[in-house]
Amino acid sequence: MRRYSSVSQSTRQGWQKHQVKKSWQSLFSVFITITLVFAIINGLFKSISWKSKIASSNWDSRSALVLAINTTNPSVFIYQPDSRQMSILSIAPDTNYETGDRKNPIEVISEQIDADVSFTKVMSHVFGAKIDNYIMLKNENMMDESYSKKFFADFASIVTPFELLTAGWGKDIKNTNITRIDAFKLWWQLKALSVERLAIVDLSGHREEILTADNQRVLGADVVSLNREISKYLQNFGIVNDDSKIRIKNSSGRADAGKLAYSFVSSLGGKVVEIENSDGFYDKTFILAKNKSSYTASYLAKVFNCDIKDTLEGDASDGQIILVLGQDFAKEYFE
Repeated sequence: MRRYSSVSQSTRQGWQKHQVKKSWQSLFSVFITITLVFAIINGLFKSISWKSKIASSNWDSRSALVLAINTTNPSVFIYQPDSRQMSILSIAPDTNYETGDRKNPIEVISEQIDADVSFTKVMSHVFGAKIDNYIMLKNENMMDESYSKKFFADFASIVTPFELLTAGWGKDIKNTNITRIDAFKLWWQLKALSVERLAIVDLSGHREEILTADNQRVLGADVVSLNREISKYLQNFGIVNDDSKIRIKNSSGRADAGKLAYSFVSSLGGKVVEIENSDGFYDKTFILAKNKSSYTASYLAKVFNCDIKDTLEGDASDGQIILVLGQDFAKEYFE
């Protein structure tokens, strides 16, 4: 019996050593595989002409990512990293909206998109929120529940990173300004989410009567109502928690520019305490802040594509930010 026990123990120890060796071999294989993959990717980055497009990133992965999509019923896709909430908001294509252009003050949304007017500019006016990114589809599709879920499932697929790396965006997409690295960052966050987390919101009923230049009544976008809806998904908790007081000084020459800027800021959760129309004009928009490194000041500078300048004594109190609108903002949205 003793001899049997000794042999059995020896066999068990040998088996355990074999398993440990096998485990280390497996780990080593995984390490080698990962190393090779990164080496290949690094080689591609160095050799492929679109390296800059892959490497550049415009999304901080902290704020909401917003995409305008030219479906039959124009839509906005929003991903909110803090809550990990996904949502698609759609509007009626035959809705009129106020363009801010004195020559053509009212236009139909779908006609403007078809006429190749900046899609993001149209949707920014309609929702009263800054929308920078877009996806233009090759074929017309209605953004209903079925297509919304298919759109999400296709993007969240495990093959998406390889498509982005080798061929770019999917075959259904004609054009987009989303960089591939930002698309990959979005995929990384969405891949583990269930399609059941996707909120599909039809806002086609958010319309009101507006007057045309010849006093005709038409159904137009209820911008206040639409902004209230989209703000639910755009809240930037970094700005909300920062609780900075924001003053808007409109030096653009257009009174309605201040109203649009207020809508942009408030939809993010910014606390606007004053809007002032200035008699003087500035060519470029800029921000005055005592704390130039504050998250709110930095993020607003990105939203309005402007610089942050040091404040002069008396310009702004501690914790206060002044957004000075220049003529560049008016030209971008009202011409």
